[in-house]
Amino acid sequence: MLITGGAGVGYKYYFSKGDFSPYINISGFSYYVASMSENSDVDGSDFNISASIGADITAIDWKDNAIKLHFGIITMFDIQNKESLVLSASNGPQDIMPTFNIKVYFGGK
Repeated sequence: MLITGGAGVGYKYYFSKGDFSPYINISGFSYYVASMSENSDVDGSDFNISASIGADITAIDWKDNAIKLHFGIITMFDIQNKESLVLSASNGPQDIMPTFNIKVYFGGK
Protein backbone atom coordinates (compact mmCIF):
# COMPACT_ATOMS: atom_id res chain seq x y z
CA MET A 1 0.00 0.00 0.00
CA LEU A 2 2.77 2.47 0.81
CA ILE A 3 4.76 1.67 -2.33
CA THR A 4 1.96 1.53 -4.88
CA GLY A 5 -0.22 4.23 -3.37
CA GLY A 6 -3.55 2.48 -3.20
CA ALA A 7 -5.89 0.22 -1.33
CA GLY A 8 -8.67 -2.17 -2.21
CA VAL A 9 -11.00 -4.88 -1.11
CA GLY A 10 -12.17 -7.89 -3.07
CA TYR A 11 -13.91 -11.23 -3.05
CA LYS A 12 -12.57 -14.36 -4.76
CA TYR A 13 -14.73 -17.45 -5.16
CA TYR A 14 -13.21 -20.81 -6.11
CA PHE A 15 -15.60 -23.21 -7.88
CA SER A 16 -13.43 -26.12 -6.75
CA LYS A 17 -10.15 -26.54 -4.93
CA GLY A 18 -7.42 -28.90 -5.98
CA ASP A 19 -4.72 -29.08 -8.64
CA PHE A 20 -7.04 -27.17 -11.02
CA SER A 21 -9.02 -24.43 -9.24
CA PRO A 22 -11.23 -22.16 -11.40
CA TYR A 23 -12.39 -18.88 -9.81
CA ILE A 24 -14.16 -15.56 -10.25
CA ASN A 25 -13.05 -12.36 -8.54
CA ILE A 26 -14.51 -8.87 -8.06
CA SER A 27 -12.66 -5.99 -6.39
CA GLY A 28 -13.04 -2.35 -5.55
CA PHE A 29 -9.88 -0.25 -5.27
CA SER A 30 -8.48 3.26 -5.18
CA TYR A 31 -5.10 4.68 -6.13
CA TYR A 32 -3.53 8.09 -5.59
CA VAL A 33 0.13 8.22 -6.66
CA ALA A 34 -0.15 8.31 -10.44
CA SER A 35 -2.89 7.75 -12.92
CA MET A 36 -3.11 4.22 -14.31
CA SER A 37 -4.92 5.38 -17.44
CA GLU A 38 -3.20 6.95 -20.41
CA ASN A 39 -6.29 9.11 -21.11
CA SER A 40 -6.85 10.48 -17.62
CA ASP A 41 -5.88 14.02 -16.63
CA VAL A 42 -6.43 13.23 -12.94
CA ASP A 43 -3.76 11.61 -10.75
CA GLY A 44 -5.44 8.77 -8.99
CA SER A 45 -9.09 7.90 -8.63
CA ASP A 46 -11.56 7.61 -5.77
CA PHE A 47 -13.18 4.34 -6.79
CA ASN A 48 -12.47 1.69 -9.39
CA ILE A 49 -13.81 -1.80 -9.94
CA SER A 50 -12.25 -4.89 -11.46
CA ALA A 51 -13.54 -8.33 -12.30
CA SER A 52 -11.63 -11.41 -13.40
CA ILE A 53 -12.09 -15.08 -14.19
CA GLY A 54 -9.35 -17.67 -14.32
CA ALA A 55 -7.79 -20.70 -12.73
CA ASP A 56 -4.95 -21.73 -10.43
CA ILE A 57 -3.06 -24.82 -11.60
CA THR A 58 -0.66 -26.64 -9.29
CA ALA A 59 2.56 -27.12 -11.27
CA ILE A 60 4.77 -28.56 -8.50
CA ASP A 61 3.65 -29.86 -5.10
CA TRP A 62 6.13 -31.20 -2.53
CA LYS A 63 5.71 -31.64 1.22
CA ASP A 64 4.13 -28.40 2.48
CA ASN A 65 5.37 -26.34 -0.49
CA ALA A 66 3.87 -25.65 -3.90
CA ILE A 67 4.27 -23.67 -7.09
CA LYS A 68 1.01 -22.69 -8.74
CA LEU A 69 0.39 -21.08 -12.11
CA HIS A 70 -2.41 -18.54 -12.13
CA PHE A 71 -3.98 -17.39 -15.41
CA GLY A 72 -7.15 -15.65 -16.49
CA ILE A 73 -8.62 -12.47 -17.95
CA ILE A 74 -9.36 -9.18 -16.19
CA THR A 75 -11.30 -6.01 -16.83
CA MET A 76 -11.00 -2.76 -14.83
CA PHE A 77 -13.14 0.41 -14.87
CA ASP A 78 -12.56 3.87 -13.35
CA ILE A 79 -15.96 5.05 -12.09
CA GLN A 80 -14.79 8.62 -11.37
CA ASN A 81 -13.41 9.27 -14.87
CA LYS A 82 -15.82 6.86 -16.62
CA GLU A 83 -13.11 5.02 -18.55
CA SER A 84 -11.55 1.60 -18.82
CA LEU A 85 -8.21 1.10 -17.07
CA VAL A 86 -7.25 -1.71 -19.44
CA LEU A 87 -4.56 -0.83 -21.97
CA SER A 88 -6.20 -0.98 -25.36
CA ALA A 89 -4.87 -3.30 -28.07
CA SER A 90 -4.83 -2.64 -31.78
CA ASN A 91 -6.35 -6.07 -32.46
CA GLY A 92 -8.72 -7.97 -30.21
CA PRO A 93 -10.95 -7.05 -27.28
CA GLN A 94 -10.53 -3.50 -25.98
CA ASP A 95 -11.79 -3.90 -22.39
CA ILE A 96 -10.13 -7.12 -21.20
CA MET A 97 -6.54 -8.29 -20.86
CA PRO A 98 -4.89 -11.57 -19.91
CA THR A 99 -3.26 -12.18 -16.54
CA PHE A 100 -0.52 -14.62 -15.59
CA ASN A 101 1.20 -15.08 -12.23
CA ILE A 102 3.42 -17.62 -10.54
CA LYS A 103 2.57 -18.25 -6.88
CA VAL A 104 5.09 -19.90 -4.57
CA TYR A 105 3.94 -21.32 -1.22
CA PHE A 106 6.37 -22.33 1.53
CA GLY A 107 5.09 -24.20 4.58
CA GLY A 108 1.42 -24.28 3.66
CA LYS A 109 -0.99 -23.99 0.79
